[in-house]
Amino acid sequence: MEELFAATKGAPWYVLMSTAAFASVFLFFFVRKFISAQGVGSADDKATLTGIGIFKDLVEELKDQLKSEQAAKTLAEQRADELLLKYSDLSGQVAAMRLQIEHQTDLITKQDTTIVALRDELKSFKERYYATANASAPAATAS
Repeated sequence: MEELFAATKGAPWYVLMSTAAFASVFLFFFVRKFISAQGVGSADDKATLTGIGIFKDLVEELKDQLKSEQAAKTLAEQRADELLLKYSDLSGQVAAMRLQIEHQTDLITKQDTTIVALRDELKSFKERYYATANASAPAATAS
């Protein structure tokens, strides 16, 4: 330190003052830049941590949403399977009913044919009865 003062003994006062002012300004800006860089780094770290926290929350929310959608999909698939089984069962019942209807229709057709035949036979019996009745009636009146 003595050497520094020895070097400045012959210098005029304004050189010393300007050197001291320059050193003070340089020190001020250097410290400001250093503190500012630390502040920016700290703010960047805080922003990064906040961003990471937000992304973690978003990921958790998306995971929950995915789980609920998978559960809904599973329920929908189970319901579709149940409906398919019911449809299959009902299709079998409809096919059985169609066979029964066809059988009943055939039976009705046969019965209708039988009824027509019986009506024709009844008509012929009536005609024969009236013919024999009419034939025996004049004989009864003639005697």
